Formats: sequence, C-alpha cells, structure tokens
Amino acid sequence: MKKNNLTGIMFHHFHDNLKHPNGQGSINVKQLTKIINFLGKKNILDPEDALEHIRSKKQNQKFCLTFDDGLKCQFDLALKVLKKFNLKGIFFIFSSILTSSPDLLEVYRHFRNTKYKNVSEFYLHFFKVIYKNNQNKIDLFLNKNKKLIRKIKKESPYYSLNDIKFRILRDKFLGKFGYENVMLKLFKLKNYNFKKYSKILYMNKKDIKKLEREGHMIGLHSHNHSSNILSLNLKNQILEFKKNKKLLSKCLKKKIKVASYPFGNFNKNTIKALKQNNIEFAFKKNLVLSKIRNYSNFQIPRENHITVLKKIKVK
Repeated sequence: MKKNNLTGIMFHHFHDNLKHPNGQGSINVKQLTKIINFLGKKNILDPEDALEHIRSKKQNQKFCLTFDDGLKCQFDLALKVLKKFNLKGIFFIFSSILTSSPDLLEVYRHFRNTKYKNVSEFYLHFFKVIYKNNQNKIDLFLNKNKKLIRKIKKESPYYSLNDIKFRILRDKFLGKFGYENVMLKLFKLKNYNFKKYSKILYMNKKDIKKLEREGHMIGLHSHNHSSNILSLNLKNQILEFKKNKKLLSKCLKKKIKVASYPFGNFNKNTIKALKQNNIEFAFKKNLVLSKIRNYSNFQIPRENHITVLKKIKVK
C-alpha cells in the first residue's frame, strides 16, 4: 500500500463549561488554537487542496482538520477558531441525526458528563449494573478477548484499560439492544431526560447547509453510526452508506466524495460499499497500517487530537 503524505487530525468533542460540558477526550478552543499553531497554518490544507495533495502524490507532509459525528459543539465552538485562522475542515456526519430516531451515543456521553463526577465514576456504576448476575460470564468473555484488548490498546493508545473494557462489553458482550437497556436503566436511576437532549446535541439541516456555504466539506459517516458495521454483509453496508448519502445530499449542493469509518471500523466490504456510493477517499481513525492492501485512498491516516496535545506538552 502506497504511503499517503496527508494526515488528518481527528476531532470530536469541544467544551466551554456552559452549553457544552467538559468530559473525557474533550478540548476547548484554546487547545484547538494550540494544535493549529503547533502544526503550522501553512501545513494545514483546506479540503479540496488536501484531496488534490493525495491525487498528485506530493511527497511533502501536510495535514487537514477533520470532525466526526455532526456534533453541535463543533458547530458552536470549533467553527469560530477555524474562521479566525481562515481554515476549512471536513465534517463527517452520520445521517440518523437528521431523523426522529438518532443514534444515542452522544446522549449517553452527555449523561456521563452531567450525572457523574468523572468517567471513572460512570464506569464503576455501569460495571456494577452489568456484573450483577453476570460476573462469571463477563470474566470468561474478557479472558477470551485478551488479544482484542491488546489490539485496541495498540490502535488507540490514549484509551485506558477501563475505556477498552467498557467498549468491548458494550459492543461485543451486550450488543446494541443490551447496551440500550442498561443505559435506560441508568437514565431512570439518575432521573435523566434523554429525549430532550437527543434533539439538541447534534447539528441540524440548517447547520450542515451553513458549513457547506462557508467552504467546509461534508463527508459520509454511515447512517446509523453502528459500532458493529463489520457484522453487516456487503449489501447492507452499501445500503447503510447509500442512506447516509441520500439524506445528507438533500442539505448540500456539492457531490459527496469523502467518508470516514464509524468507530474506525472497516473491512474490504466497507471499502467496496463506499466505492459503490461513488466515494473517492476515506479516512481511518489512526496511523496504524492496515493489512488491507491496494486501497491507499480509502485508508488515509488520522491522528487523534489527544496525541497531538501530548506532543505539544512534551515539546
């Protein structure tokens, strides 16, 4: 696989301790400014220039700024910093946020950030609930998945052991419906109105239109934002991105030609599904080389903003 000399910097959450609460992995506008200054504005390409950099196989290392999930905090906070530097980003948006039944991942995060002192306290409560009557099964399950734990740690070194344990139990042990049932139980225990927040934590159609109008690029990120997209066959992966493209395209004037993988998960079928939807480029979630060969334009590496901040502190 040929090396791409473009690296995306991956952002998710931003906080101001007012409308948008602080939480695990979240940064503020000052930290975003530090990252841009550290990389150097001249080294950060606008979306179209970034894609041309790949097409023309230029050798000099450049960066682009990418934002996943269509979060309102990105629109409210990060956009101001980009405007200040006259920079444009790529926003990867999953389209269920434009329907009456959005993925609740961001709602779960907001719940953790507002109803617990920190993520460790949430994990303690979460593990207590699921371990009840399931301890032996869970211990056996985690023991069988030691190899997966090591793999995730290598790909996402910024995750703690509890971060990894939580994600494996959520995605592999509980599954979508099992996890939802546990979270609904916690909502009730903490008196949390999840229906209220599911409507205000994500961008809306008006926001997405404004992003495009101001020169930012919109990309696919699947429709349902499933952490288990690899369990889908080729046909269903094609449909997942087809629906994503159809709903987003209703907000846009330009053709969609980029994507990022939900939770960073992809296989050959995912790449084929994107090609079937006329996508030209796709971004990964890390810098780790994949075993999938000959698809370099569909494996553009990204570095997490947390890793970049650590480099700044070391320097």
